[in-house]
Amino acid sequence: KKGRRFKHWEVIAFYLAAYDIAMVNFSYFLGLWLRFDFRFSQIPPEYLRSFLKFTPFYTVFAIGCFYALRLYNSLWRFASFDELNRIFAASVITTLFHVIGITVFVKRMPISYYMMGAVFQFGLVTVVRFSYRFITLERSRREKAAGAAHRVMIIGAGAAGQIIIRDLK
Repeated sequence: KKGRRFKHWEVIAFYLAAYDIAMVNFSYFLGLWLRFDFRFSQIPPEYLRSFLKFTPFYTVFAIGCFYALRLYNSLWRFASFDELNRIFAASVITTLFHVIGITVFVKRMPISYYMMGAVFQFGLVTVVRFSYRFITLERSRREKAAGAAHRVMIIGAGAAGQIIIRDLK
């Protein structure tokens, strides 16, 4: 038997999930670090322990939420407001889970930790997904400016085909 070969989108989804795991946790750590003026030694040990204790639960919830909101099966080449809305919804849901979960089950954290962590998370999750679209748009603009042409064949369609040819020109 041949081994199962992964499809391209499955590999991309795996890398996105790995990136999300790192970024959802890094964003809240960054919020904590920012709260204490980017001085790791100034972060009280109880806050750091609370953050580390809650991290595994938050990671599992965030990845599950992102999966449920289909953030791993979009065509990022065509990313639009629909994807942005799903990222926003996922960020709101995971932020509420984070605020309630860590406050109720572990320890209350500084308010700026919650706010900055949510903002960083939304930004970092959005940037990676829309960067692919931005790169492909820039590449196509450069090709147009350089005069690169794409060959197109239109078969049939009568008058509609003539309209398409005129639009392509």
